[in-house]
Amino acid sequence: MKYCDSCRVQVESGGLRCPLCHNRLRDLGGQEPLAFPRLPLLNPKQSFLYRLLQFLTIVVAAVSVAINFALHESGWWSLFILAGLGCGWLCLLVFIRKRHNPLKALSWQVLLGSLLCVAWDFGTGWRGWSVDFVVPSLLVTAMATTLVLVLALHIPIEESFIYVCTIAVLGLLPVISILTGLCGIIYPSLVCVVVSIIYLAALFTLQGAPFRSELRRRFHL
Repeated sequence: MKYCDSCRVQVESGGLRCPLCHNRLRDLGGQEPLAFPRLPLLNPKQSFLYRLLQFLTIVVAAVSVAINFALHESGWWSLFILAGLGCGWLCLLVFIRKRHNPLKALSWQVLLGSLLCVAWDFGTGWRGWSVDFVVPSLLVTAMATTLVLVLALHIPIEESFIYVCTIAVLGLLPVISILTGLCGIIYPSLVCVVVSIIYLAALFTLQGAPFRSELRRRFHL
């Protein structure tokens, strides 16, 4: 707790000067009360599950590396297991940090999942399965899931605008793989692009007024 001798008031602040007169504050000592309570990251049951996953991850990683080291003539397949565990933990940590906003969590998971799939495809010799099937399927599923969440949770357009637009724009990205010839099978990408166009058209027609109003507000149009 701090005290301003000029204003004769106590100030709950971490600053050095009074917010009223800007004179230097005098420290009274003692612990200042928190403006917001500290909330635990996970409840006890979730915390136990989190620690259990950590333990199992270490066990699987250690056992796979030990077996692979003993049978190294079969190739270093344990590296794929370690990479898979790392990707799984990365997705889990992102979900935990964004879990209070389901639309934000979904957007991050789709973006991260798409990048990881492309990285896996590239790291295993590039067979094109990521851009042919996985990424378009993830994007179509994300657009459908976003629509269900908005309708089921009654999320207003002001809160869902940025995430709905993000998912819709990501759904147009397979156009790049089609035009560059990156994908060998274009049908899933075509379906994804068409669904994204229909998705955007529905936003502008069925929710035209609030959507355009939020668009002007966000981008100062």
